[in-house]
Amino acid sequence: MFTFAASEIRQKMSTLSIFDYLPMSPNIQPYASYFQGHSRFASDLESSTSSSSPSSPSSPLLRANVDEEKPARPRARRQQSSPLRIHRVKTLFVRVLVGCVVLTVVTMMFALSGMRSHTTKVLEKHLDSSAIWQSFPVMNTYYSGLYDLVAKSENVPENTGPLNAPKAPKTVSDKIFKRSKPDTQSKPKPKPTQKEKVDQRPLPKPVEYNPYPDYNSESYRQAWQGTHVDCSSIVSNITSVSTKMHVYKGIPRGLPDPYYGSHELLGLDNDVCFERRTRLGMYGLKDRDEIPKNAKEEGMLYDLEWKGVDWASIQKQCVQLNQDRFPPNSSLTTTAESESEIKKRSMPKSAVKQFRTRTAVILRVWHTYRWTRLDYANLRSLITELNVNTGGEYDVHILMHVKDNKIPIWSDKQAYERVVEESIAAEFRGLVTLWNEKMMETWYASLGVKWGGLSIHGAHRSMWFAVQFFAHEHPEYEHFWNLEADIRYTGHWYHLFEKVANFAKAQPRRGLWERNSRFYLPSVHGSWANFTAMVAKEGDAAESVWGPVAVPDVQTTYRTPTPPFESPEDDTEYSWGVGEDADLITLTPIFDPKNTTWILRDDFTGYGRERPAENHRNPYWEGPPRRAAIVAVYRLSRRLLEVMHEENTFHGHTMCTEQWPPSAALHHGLKAVYAPHPVYMDRRWPGKYLATVLNNGKHGSSGGRPKSVFGSREHHFAGSGFYYGSYWPGRLYRRWVGRWSGEWEERWEQRHGRMCLPAMLLHPVKGL
Repeated sequence: MFTFAASEIRQKMSTLSIFDYLPMSPNIQPYASYFQGHSRFASDLESSTSSSSPSSPSSPLLRANVDEEKPARPRARRQQSSPLRIHRVKTLFVRVLVGCVVLTVVTMMFALSGMRSHTTKVLEKHLDSSAIWQSFPVMNTYYSGLYDLVAKSENVPENTGPLNAPKAPKTVSDKIFKRSKPDTQSKPKPKPTQKEKVDQRPLPKPVEYNPYPDYNSESYRQAWQGTHVDCSSIVSNITSVSTKMHVYKGIPRGLPDPYYGSHELLGLDNDVCFERRTRLGMYGLKDRDEIPKNAKEEGMLYDLEWKGVDWASIQKQCVQLNQDRFPPNSSLTTTAESESEIKKRSMPKSAVKQFRTRTAVILRVWHTYRWTRLDYANLRSLITELNVNTGGEYDVHILMHVKDNKIPIWSDKQAYERVVEESIAAEFRGLVTLWNEKMMETWYASLGVKWGGLSIHGAHRSMWFAVQFFAHEHPEYEHFWNLEADIRYTGHWYHLFEKVANFAKAQPRRGLWERNSRFYLPSVHGSWANFTAMVAKEGDAAESVWGPVAVPDVQTTYRTPTPPFESPEDDTEYSWGVGEDADLITLTPIFDPKNTTWILRDDFTGYGRERPAENHRNPYWEGPPRRAAIVAVYRLSRRLLEVMHEENTFHGHTMCTEQWPPSAALHHGLKAVYAPHPVYMDRRWPGKYLATVLNNGKHGSSGGRPKSVFGSREHHFAGSGFYYGSYWPGRLYRRWVGRWSGEWEERWEQRHGRMCLPAMLLHPVKGL
């Protein structure tokens, strides 16, 4: 039976087409259209579509299988091409490709997000490293001499271009930013067989330099009280040396422009240069060819020339001869009556002329300081140019720190005199005022917080205690210049101090603190008017300083001025402050130390929530509003020193040396001005890059955020002419005064002549 059933099934299936297995429905139409073009299935297609259902088999077993099972779709022949299959393959390929791309992007995003923090730190460290500015080429035209002088108008600065951009290298082998050498230097030089002969070319003739006003002119006599008496004869009668300075017209060919600050802005002469013999020769500087080779004779020549000179006595004589030019002496004001009111009351009612105020120039040293002959020459130039030639408008003093507190300088007069005699040459001993930390501890006993193991009464943290004490002992002075022993000026001291004071006096109060916080780069910022407008645009009006800044526990006094306008915007003419003497003049920007990396930013005392004694950082709060100016070469008014003294004595407030005067002026609404004197740099920096480095603080200033140049980024000042950590000022000054370090420098001077530099304030200059 089963055999019969199987044979019957085979016979039945052989008579059926493939479409007999498919159910009849509208879905058959796609398959029908597909197979219409194939002759093999044409007859089957027609037969299947003509009948309503397939033939029913006679066997119930076969019928059951046909009713229950659904035939599979016919498999296409492999040798035939299929457009449908190609389309599906393309779709699958695109999907796989898109998936791979998405997976790659997601993987890269995860990888980069994990590396971003580390990579950013590494890149910032690299871009902030000294390798960047050390790749800039060193400029050598500073060392050119008298044979290379050209008129200022004809000079092409070595830091060429409107943005001081270095020229591109001409060869691949040249270092980045380095100029290719001229063809003349590529030729082999003959080996020197003997010492080169001294150049016999005639030198240009120097001219007399006189930056003083015409004291005998009618206009001067109508404006100022008294009659000016020249005191130069007092010195020349002893030394037989003229006190007149000489300069050379022109500047060395290719001399770079100052990078920040400006001669023109302050009114300093920039079309003359100063050479060592005409600048310091009358004060004791001697070249090697001017002195005998015998060391004893050399010493005699230096010392004999100034034997019998007493500079303290000369200064006093000069002041006495010009006494009618100066206001009567007044004691330190402690009442509600201001000093200006005292002066007005003491003046004749009919007087319309002004008295010349007097200024003390304080040179700070310590008692074991090793003086050199160049130190003495610099000191003589200060006294002669500021006191002798002005008729006593300035006095020079030496404020000497006795580091050994065991020496009884305040109880033993002989000990005091012995320290002075052992510390300095006889001609300067009358200028010395001694002080030590024990004396300051007595004056300011309420201040006792230590920092880094250093006492708050020492010179490192609070040297102004000694200056405040000095001002109390000398009521005859209205202003006080604070100088350090390692500062040098190639130009004329009187010219510098007067021009800086006049610039500060002319500055308006509106936007003053914002301008003070920025470096002024003429090659980038243009004119001073453009710079002022730029600062006003970049600054935050909500943070602008107008009058005293409110600080808890800081009480303003009668010395605090009241703004004549409600807001800076009301002073449309920029009138407030014009003609007002500055209470503080700095020679570096007055920046906000908050949030910077400067190590002394948290050295403030007496404002509450004090930091631990040995901590550099204050973990409790960011401290009161404050400002700082690094390199404490300041001019301070008596009013500011009195404010500082009262804050120390009655309120226990103080800050580190570089913060205290600017912050006291900020809190009490006093006028503080940064005078942008011309500062040169040893390398050819791109101007815009340097501006970005220097003014990289908050709102385009130099401070207020971690990216500030003050702190961990101070290495950018290493080649600056005026910064405490710079290596370049000492090198430049050493070459200028003829202290060569090798024969090649001597031969260089023989070819180019003695160096002739423009007026440059250099700091630090040590060991010369």
